[in-house]
Amino acid sequence: MRDIVFFIESKNYLAFSIPYLNIFKKLNLNIEIYTLENFTIPNFHESNIKVFNNKNDLNKNLLGLECKNFFTTTPGIGNIYFPKSKVFPKKNRPKYFYFFHSLVSPNENYIENSFKGFDYILSPNEIITNQLYFLINEKRTFIHTVGYQHLNLDSRDIITDTKNVLIAPSWGTNNLFSEIHRSNLNNLIEKLISNNLKVYLRPHPMDSEVLKVLKNYENIELYLKEKVDHSNFDFVITDWSGISLEYFYARHKPVGFVNTEKKTRRKLGKKERNIELVECKIIEKIGPKIDLDRLDILDLLNFKYEKSDYIESLYLPRFDEENIKNLLTKLLQ
Repeated sequence: MRDIVFFIESKNYLAFSIPYLNIFKKLNLNIEIYTLENFTIPNFHESNIKVFNNKNDLNKNLLGLECKNFFTTTPGIGNIYFPKSKVFPKKNRPKYFYFFHSLVSPNENYIENSFKGFDYILSPNEIITNQLYFLINEKRTFIHTVGYQHLNLDSRDIITDTKNVLIAPSWGTNNLFSEIHRSNLNNLIEKLISNNLKVYLRPHPMDSEVLKVLKNYENIELYLKEKVDHSNFDFVITDWSGISLEYFYARHKPVGFVNTEKKTRRKLGKKERNIELVECKIIEKIGPKIDLDRLDILDLLNFKYEKSDYIESLYLPRFDEENIKNLLTKLLQ
């Protein structure tokens, strides 16, 4: 029986998965990778990668899955679109593990029951761990705080004739690249260019339709790499996206937060209403709010970070490969 089936929905989640895949390789585990896209994975032979043509084929396979452990960063295991194994005997069904691909709070950004179906959740920090307890059954799902595997340690300075700014909103119907904010985006780009900034636009990988519109923009460049090289940018402008914390960790340079409507995929329950959501609390701590109706980017250009225990705690504990390897060795037995 396979030790691990590892589901990577698309190449957009590969960078988040590789740190765990590398650990499993060092543990000499028998790994098979499921995906809905055809792409290569460093140090993995194509014979270990099973590509499904559509979700129906994937789900049929998941219903009959026999393996010891199942790993993914796709939430919602156990629902009709992402089923758990129904094989008998039950001892042949896997234990289900979830790991994060963002540092924003799990409470409003994920649909109902996104985490209840997992046996283990690997959390990036204690703040998110504490927020997860509102969303799970503690007798069925166990949380281990392990750190965030996707923090970029690259902090090189690149000398350019003009400073670079990356505009990278989160995925959603009313984000900065949507039609409702098109004039705001145009004004923002003009303001940035007038301040001698070179503008790059990065649509969310799931916003394929908006890409057709952005290709027609002049005086900007599209940034479509799978993984952002933070060292190329002196500023980032976003809304509620977790890229803000990844960029700030790598560069300790300001993030501008545009005041678009917050993406909410689930209303908070009564017990959650006093939670300080990460994506809300970091605004003004690592960069200013940018009011699209009274556009002024001087606050962004002049912003100075004052050390915050809250911000520093979001990056702790560090993702230590040896510690994770020891933990997984125990959990996978």
